[in-house]
Amino acid sequence: MNALLKWLDNPEIFRVNQLDAHSDHSYYLNYADMEKPENPLFQSLNGQWDFAFSKNVASRPCNFYEEGFDAFGFDKIMVPRHIELAGYDQIRYINTMYPWEGKEYHRAAYSLDSRGAEEGMFSEARYNPVGSYLKHFDLKPTMLGKRIRICFEGVEEAMYLWINGQFVGYAEDSFTPSEFDLTPYIREKKNVLAVQVHKMSTAAFLEDQDFFRFFGIFRNVTLKAVPDVHMEDLWFKPVLKHDNERGSVAVSMKVSARKKVAVNAQFVLRDRRKCGRGEQYAITGRKRKSHGRNIYGGWSDPILG
Repeated sequence: MNALLKWLDNPEIFRVNQLDAHSDHSYYLNYADMEKPENPLFQSLNGQWDFAFSKNVASRPCNFYEEGFDAFGFDKIMVPRHIELAGYDQIRYINTMYPWEGKEYHRAAYSLDSRGAEEGMFSEARYNPVGSYLKHFDLKPTMLGKRIRICFEGVEEAMYLWINGQFVGYAEDSFTPSEFDLTPYIREKKNVLAVQVHKMSTAAFLEDQDFFRFFGIFRNVTLKAVPDVHMEDLWFKPVLKHDNERGSVAVSMKVSARKKVAVNAQFVLRDRRKCGRGEQYAITGRKRKSHGRNIYGGWSDPILG
C-alpha cells in the first residue's frame, strides 16, 4: 500500500492500518519484571529526532522516508514537543473560527454549502505546515523475536508512518493513542522510523475547539514487544449488590496468539485498604478455552473469596 495525500481531504478516511483501541493495561513476562524500574518489553523513542519544517505539502521532503536518504540540512527536535514551541511556525489561539477562515475557502465535504468533494483543500493548501521526523534506533535485546508495535500517545493532527522505507499507516486522531504493527518490517539494528505530521486535515472540522492550535508529536512514543500469547483487551464489569457490602464482577478479555493454544487465565485483586501491600483475592468462575490467533474468553458471575 502507498501513502496518499488525498487522505487529508477525505473525511471518510481517518485511519489506515491503525490497530483497534483497547484497554491501557500494562503487561509483563513475569512477576519479577513488575518490580524492575523499566519494563523489558517496552522501549522509549523519546529524545532527539531529526526534523524538517515545511510551510505546506508541496515544499515538504517527499522521499525522506526512503532508506539511504541523506538528512543533511535537517534540524534537531526533542520528542515529545509541539513544533511551535520548538521555534517553528507560529502559535495561534482561536475561539470560534476555523484556522483558515478569511484566508482560504474550506467547507466540509458533503456539507450544504460545499462545492463538491473539496479535493485538495488541505493537501494543496498554500498554508498547511508539515513536520518531517526521522529516528534511528536499534531494538532492545529483550524485545527480539517478538511482535513489535509502536504507540504514539498523541500526534496532532494527521500523521503518516514509515519504517525502513516501508509505509506502515496513517492516523488523524490527535488526542488518543495511535498504535501500529511494525513486525513485518522492523530489524534488530539500524532501523529508521519516519513520521510526517500535517497540521490540518478534515479532522480539523471536528477538532475545532477553544484552544491554542499546535501540531507535532506532543506525547510519548513507545515501542512495545508483544508476547506469543498476549491479552489484547480487558473489560471488568463490577456489580454492587443491594446490601452495598457484597458484589460480583464479570471479566471479558481478548487474547491474541501466534499459534493455536489453549488459554487459562486467573485474575488476582488486591484490596489496598486491608494492608500496605494489599490483600489478595482470586477470581474464580466459568472459563472458556479457545484455539486460534484470536481468542475470546469470558467470566460471568465470579465470586470474590
